[in-house]
Amino acid sequence: MISIQCPPEVQATWEKLERFQLNDNQAVFGFAARLARENGWSHRFAERVIFEYKRFLLMTQHAGHPVTPSEEVDQAWHLHMVYTRSYWDGLCREVLGRPLHHEPTAGGVDEEAKFRRQYERTLESYARLFGQAAPADIWPPVEKRFQPMRSRWVDVSRHWLLPKPVWLKLPRTAVVQTAAVLMLGVVALVGCQPVMEVLDLRGEEFLKWYVVCFALALVASLVWPRVARAQGSRRMMPLTDRYDIAFLGGGGDRVVDAALAALYSLKLVNVDGSESPAKLWVEADMPIPEDLHEVEVRVLKAVPEREKVSPAEVRKALKPMMQEMQERLAEARVLESTPGLRRLRWLAALPLVTVMLVGMAKVYVGISRDRPVGFLVAFLIFSLVILLWRVSHLSRRTKDGERLWKEFKKSPPVTPSQVEKEGLMADPAQVAMLVALGGYGALQMPAYSSLHSALYRPASSDSGGGGCGSSSGCSGGSSGCGSSGCGGCGGGGGGGD
Repeated sequence: MISIQCPPEVQATWEKLERFQLNDNQAVFGFAARLARENGWSHRFAERVIFEYKRFLLMTQHAGHPVTPSEEVDQAWHLHMVYTRSYWDGLCREVLGRPLHHEPTAGGVDEEAKFRRQYERTLESYARLFGQAAPADIWPPVEKRFQPMRSRWVDVSRHWLLPKPVWLKLPRTAVVQTAAVLMLGVVALVGCQPVMEVLDLRGEEFLKWYVVCFALALVASLVWPRVARAQGSRRMMPLTDRYDIAFLGGGGDRVVDAALAALYSLKLVNVDGSESPAKLWVEADMPIPEDLHEVEVRVLKAVPEREKVSPAEVRKALKPMMQEMQERLAEARVLESTPGLRRLRWLAALPLVTVMLVGMAKVYVGISRDRPVGFLVAFLIFSLVILLWRVSHLSRRTKDGERLWKEFKKSPPVTPSQVEKEGLMADPAQVAMLVALGGYGALQMPAYSSLHSALYRPASSDSGGGGCGSSSGCSGGSSGCGSSGCGGCGGGGGGGD
């Protein structure tokens, strides 16, 4: 609970808002996960936007003037209104005590000017009520908030989204400098006598050169990421949760497998082995034990009651949960963040790609000289396979993560013999930990053979300046009710305190 320096009635409203839960942590696809997916945000950023949305709600009641949200907060507001029971019953009736409406702006120059003034006052009230400036990545300055935008809903399953090149966002001087460096590199490469001599080698001699250089590049590809990881933190992070350990060992698939093993041991999930692949099902109206782990609850809810599904369908439904776990473990520094992993992949790919580019240049030279290039093309295809294998099999564990994983494997908290001895009567937490450490292959025992068959898979891996407005309604025409708008949306003015 965060305390803010404000009158008691404002603090009371804030305490209600902090207790108000928009996101159900046990839901398969909760509010935060939906907000993150629909906007292309990380789960962590979506959680921060939800927190700022609650602060915006407080300002609608106690700022003393109409308020306007940022674009990010506005997206949370839009989505919350889709959850009609949560919005109208939970928020408006129980927390705020009155309706908070969301209305579109009329548009035009006057409306935009009004919303700009409201947004400026909103940022001022934020600092006054919360004792700090609003975070700029969620509450940008007025100029950025109202810069022209052209946005629309896009179905990414039917359309590709290509981001603008990063260099377009660089300062003009940086663009010029980058272009100059690239031009100098091209000139140096063209004028490099050794490279030109390599391209003039005869077929057999060039193939020998290519094999040697590609082997050296492969060594560099293996070494460079390890050196880059060595520059990271060496602080050991404690990891005790069995599902965190499962994610560390085999990613999201292993987390789901471990949870299914625990649920199977509790006889909450059943396996139908008459189909191939085997399917999972649960009994209708089955009560959920109160002491069930949060991950197990969400996995159990992902299995429908009235139909049978494959484990692959369950894993697909739980991808948002896997994203949450991945970001949390990246913050704990046992897994690489997505940008960090992308950097390591570039380091691993760069030496191999460099040699392959020389090989492709030689193919062009050979074709232009009417020489056979079949063997070289075959070598390039083989090189591409190695490149894809190397990049796709790059471990996401950090140096700390690798050390933790080795400790778990060296001194496992549970062994297969312990679980096999007790069969289905084994402790579900131990069964889950067994799968966390050894994958679904650890279930190769009579009591769990049907579940192992079901889990088996051959290739396991482990809006711009204009907008809308709102009004805060109340009955009987009582004072303190007003309306406000935004260059996105506005929240009701709370009247004077």
